[in-house]
Amino acid sequence: LKTVTYGTAPASFLATRCLRQLANENKIKYEHACRVITDDFYIDDLITGGQDVAEVVALRLQITSILRQGGFNLRKFGSNEISVLESIQGVGDKHVIKDDKDTKTLGIIWESKADIIKFEIDNEELDTLTKRNILRAISKIFDPLGLVSPVVISAKILIQGLWALQLGWDEEISENVGEIWTKFWGELQKVRALKIPRHVVLERFDYVELHGFCDASEKAYGCAVYVRSVYGSEVRRLNPKTLQDDRDEY
Repeated sequence: LKTVTYGTAPASFLATRCLRQLANENKIKYEHACRVITDDFYIDDLITGGQDVAEVVALRLQITSILRQGGFNLRKFGSNEISVLESIQGVGDKHVIKDDKDTKTLGIIWESKADIIKFEIDNEELDTLTKRNILRAISKIFDPLGLVSPVVISAKILIQGLWALQLGWDEEISENVGEIWTKFWGELQKVRALKIPRHVVLERFDYVELHGFCDASEKAYGCAVYVRSVYGSEVRRLNPKTLQDDRDEY
């Protein structure tokens, strides 16, 4: 057997180990491409880029060639630059992600044409307001970058309060707590309208400043980091984090 058997316990490790071995074997000839293979792969997704189209196209060709040596045939490609996609058209059985469609990148929705990040929020209302159903609904909010932390923290505080009330998993919550949830769920739908630039800084800039802020209340505390790139002026938020306070009352 000369292939990785998926479903076995060490399969994920072996696949990653093979990628690193290929990178190690080719690092003298393709130093940058091998560094990308080592650092920018997340299981079977590669997320990387370059300073211009020529660099990205060359990088794709090198990475494709290196991985083919180990039987890893890259098939799905997406880019915010149409000319990069055009360079892939008609090459073998490769599938090009069209620039007018959303795609999920590590679970995050990326609209490549506009180069923005969006959020997918379930709009289905809960049949019964119980701790189990509310926790299930909140768990569907996937935000690893913390871009909507100020919204999600409200849900975490609500769940914390339900634990303090010592409710059973399938016991219906009280009317006043239900009103809090209903209001939150309605406001949460506005997150769908958010369009966050994927690129943190301006395409051209003279220098970059980092500005950090933090604050706290009785219920939670958090921080936010703003990146200010200067070529003109533009401010974008980077990775805010929140944490609710430990409380036994609600």
